[in-house]
Amino acid sequence: MRRVPDGVEISWRTASHRDLLAWGVVREPGPGSATLSVTLDLVPTTESSDEGMSYFLLDRAPGAPGASYRLYALTSAGVRAEQERCTVEAPPAE
Repeated sequence: MRRVPDGVEISWRTASHRDLLAWGVVREPGPGSATLSVTLDLVPTTESSDEGMSYFLLDRAPGAPGASYRLYALTSAGVRAEQERCTVEAPPAE
């Protein structure tokens, strides 16, 4: 994950996967924010892959530094499992 001029770029890669329907990406506000969590998108995928795949999502409205993102795997069995959580860093001073 990294800040880019258009927002925050979130990318990840699987080594392989089975029984996967999609990835869910949720943005949570930074500390002290009154904003609620926002589900950004469901990122579709193939149900299985032995070679793994790369994924990408651009959040064009990332909010304040300190916001965090959670990545969920959504499986064909209806399971939602948290995979990763990362925090947005403040942009570098110019």
